[in-house]
Amino acid sequence: MRPTFHDLTIAAALLAGLAGCRTQTPVVYQRPIELDEWAAGLASPENNYQLLQTEKTEGRFACGVAVARLGRLPGQEDQRPKVVAMRPAEEVYWTELFRGVPEVREVVFLSPISVRRDGSTIDGLCAAAQRVGASLLLAHWPNRLGANSAEVIGVLYDIESRRPVATLHASNRFLSEDGVEESPAAERGDQRHLDARYQAARSFEGFTRECLSELVRLDKPLTTPQRHPWETEWDQRWWVPKKIKIDKIE
Repeated sequence: MRPTFHDLTIAAALLAGLAGCRTQTPVVYQRPIELDEWAAGLASPENNYQLLQTEKTEGRFACGVAVARLGRLPGQEDQRPKVVAMRPAEEVYWTELFRGVPEVREVVFLSPISVRRDGSTIDGLCAAAQRVGASLLLAHWPNRLGANSAEVIGVLYDIESRRPVATLHASNRFLSEDGVEESPAAERGDQRHLDARYQAARSFEGFTRECLSELVRLDKPLTTPQRHPWETEWDQRWWVPKKIKIDKIE
């Protein structure tokens, strides 16, 4: 039976009521972050990266890199930053960034669950990253400053020594023809080229790759051969028939 005009009116009213019940996530702007607030004694460069360790290394690469996103939850502006969950799209950008870079074996993403045992201090983050086999930790903090201004600051740590290796910073701001910030979300179509948060994030990723490339140039492979971690002793290879093992030993 075809719906009547009365039925359609009721359905439209119900949909309008449901739409009105939706709660929109409020847009929160934050003040600029000083790196010294969570990494005491370190200063951030301006739209660039800065190496804090320039001595040559041996055997640092290839290695795994752990990535942790820091932030503060609403109502916790005065507390120390904590690890917050990364969106799938963010993880995709980081994974794609190191595609084809043989010196980076893998990228591991820390989450509130993975650091729950150790906490969000630098020592805690390094301990969590070390458990998953990473040798470097990138702790970064994206920050929305205004309607169309944003920045990202970060520190790259050597996990074994717990020492900072480099600091990084990227920021962006777009103004309208009237000289004011306007959110690109109100515009139709793809506005990523005018989205400060998007552009700051991509710039920060680019600085990270440049920073790691410089660290790779300062590193040289180990002179002694290293045993492959996947190598299994001959007598422990359960998939090899027992008779073949005995013949091999004899």
